[in-house]
Amino acid sequence: MTAFTVAASLEYAGRARGATGTFDWWGRLPYRDPDRYLFAYFIAGLFLFVLGGITGIINSSVTMNSVVHNTAWIPGHFHTTVGGPVFLAFIGMALFLVSELTGRPVRFRGSTCGCRTSG
Repeated sequence: MTAFTVAASLEYAGRARGATGTFDWWGRLPYRDPDRYLFAYFIAGLFLFVLGGITGIINSSVTMNSVVHNTAWIPGHFHTTVGGPVFLAFIGMALFLVSELTGRPVRFRGSTCGCRTSG
């Protein structure tokens, strides 16, 4: 249920930015928007979580689980499902908090706008 809600919310946001086609909304999301830089961290975490979900489907199959059990697959599945998204969320929020507490804008390499984060 959560996955469908998140996907629907992302599609709604893309369509609010002018998307018209079936998958055009993917390109309208704010991946590189300097004012919404946390989105890139969270969407990358979401992609990792989806990849971890696919590895979980393999774990749930009895025959495949007997093959991958007690291998590096199991910690890999855990780190892709939980570790990666949590790490990206922590790094993104730490960047946001340091920016807010110091009052200095987040500047990306090659960025000359000096944009201030929303807050």
